Amino acid sequence: MTTVLKDHMVFIKDYALELRRELTDRREAGTLSEWVDEQLSLTVWTNTQGWKAEILLTYGGATVSIDLDSRWESTSQLNHSWGAGDDGEPVGSIDFYCTELHRVVAEVVEEGCDQW
Repeated sequence: MTTVLKDHMVFIKDYALELRRELTDRREAGTLSEWVDEQLSLTVWTNTQGWKAEILLTYGGATVSIDLDSRWESTSQLNHSWGAGDDGEPVGSIDFYCTELHRVVAEVVEEGCDQW
């Protein structure tokens, strides 16, 4: 059986794998901080217990973001407004793993920035 997606939808797992490859390439090239800076925004909220952050990758058509939380070292949430699961049904978010991305955001927090 072939899964058929609506024209505007993407397989969220495939999107996550491609994004992970891009982040790995950037990490290996030492340009992961630059990648974060190239995105639409990085918003960080802090309190005495840690921080939460959102990196906004696209907005408008498909809104795509990554939510990070200092309580978890490498797990974050990838949100995609036009995401679909393997069965073609809408899936808005999945777990996303990137320890180096957490490190980059933690450095921003340590520098005292609450919005990049």
